[in-house]
This record gives sequence, C-alpha cells and structure tokens, in this order.
Amino acid sequence: MLVHFGWVGSPTPEYARQAVKAAAAVARQCEVVLHEGEAVVPSAWRRRMDEVSLRVHMRSDVQRHCILKKYGGLWLDLDVTLLADPSEWSCNWNKYTIVRMFEYSMMYGSDLIYVPAGWQGWHLIDEHIERILWSSPSSYSLFALAGGMTKPLHAQHPELFCALNPGVMFPFDPRKITADAVVARGFQVPKTGLGDRVAAALAAVGITKERVSKALGKPCGCAKRQAKLNELGRRFGIG
Repeated sequence: MLVHFGWVGSPTPEYARQAVKAAAAVARQCEVVLHEGEAVVPSAWRRRMDEVSLRVHMRSDVQRHCILKKYGGLWLDLDVTLLADPSEWSCNWNKYTIVRMFEYSMMYGSDLIYVPAGWQGWHLIDEHIERILWSSPSSYSLFALAGGMTKPLHAQHPELFCALNPGVMFPFDPRKITADAVVARGFQVPKTGLGDRVAAALAAVGITKERVSKALGKPCGCAKRQAKLNELGRRFGIG
C-alpha cells in the first residue's frame, strides 16, 4: 500500500521530510512517498492554474487528486500524524473514502483520503476539476476542489464514495485521542517563522519563488531572504 504526502512550491521544508520519516516508522507494511512539485498534474491544468493565479492550497488539492488517480492509496496532509499502520485499518475500504470533520457533520475533510487502485470514478473528479478551473476565477471557493467537491459527488454517487464519521479512530480534537486512534489530526502543525509566514502569504496570492525567478530570468534569492526574516523574527519572539 502507498501512503502519499505532497508539497507544492519550493524549497520543500524540512518538517515535510520529517513527517514522511515519522509515517514510515509507523507504516511498516507500506511505502511512504513525498511528492514534490506538480509534474503529475496535466500540463493544460498547470497552464490554467498559472493563468488564474490559483491559490497554492487549491493547487495542492489538484496535485493530491492527480497523485491518487495515478497511484491509488492513502493521502495524508502534512499535519496528519499516523498512530497505527494504515494497512491494518484501511484494508477493507473499497471506495473513495473521506472523513467528515466532525461527527455526522456535512463538512468533509481532505486531509485524509483513501482511493483503491483501479477506482472507477475518476472521470467524475476530472470533470469537476476542469469545470472549476475553466469557470470564472471570481467564482472559486476555498473548498471547491476539496470537501466542496467530494460532498456533492458522494451524495450523487454513494456506490463510489464513502464518508466516515471521525469517531475514536480519527479524532479532530487532540483531547479525544485514545488508544484506538489511528491518526492524529489538526494540531501537529510545525512552528513557523516570520519569513515562512510571509512566503506562505505571498504564495497564497500566486507569488511563488518559482514565478519570481521565471520573471527575473534568474534565481530570485527568496529563500535567503526568507531565512533572514526567520532569524529576525526569532529576535522579536516571532516563530
């Protein structure tokens, strides 16, 4: 079984690599992979995302679905910590499986998704992504390519999609973590520095290191400035 993490942007932070190592130590019967960049995303989609300056979190949503389509397996966001080998608790899942954010809630998360190899519903995902990408950018919602997509698809195609209640296995609240939990979600976010926060804010509006370097025709030096801002922030107690 494959367990996937992903990162869009450069450089990949060290905490992403540490998350992969930590997952591999638990998922001993699985192959844990960190996907960096958007090579797996169709070129037409990448061009369209550039044209509309798609927010980085939505680009990550597209990356996630392309990875799962190509390989199948389990997707985890980088702030999800494995507590038990997923080959033991997802072995009987045979649908596109997502987890609700709260018990019996209609809010669907996208930080833990399982898709079996050979799943037959990918045309539905592809059609939805293309419909969103080629709609007016002003109509994009924050969750259009995440929970906002899987919720209506699950309602329309329950034979292909499954939505689990978090329960004791996937507690969102860290105070509810028990010995039966298989993942810890939503509270393992690494501490970030001032430079990291500035870089993330710029990336969210489409100003990434790659795009700046491309515009300048040479390396932009953004990573060095990010590191200097992190150091300056630490002096003032930020990060």
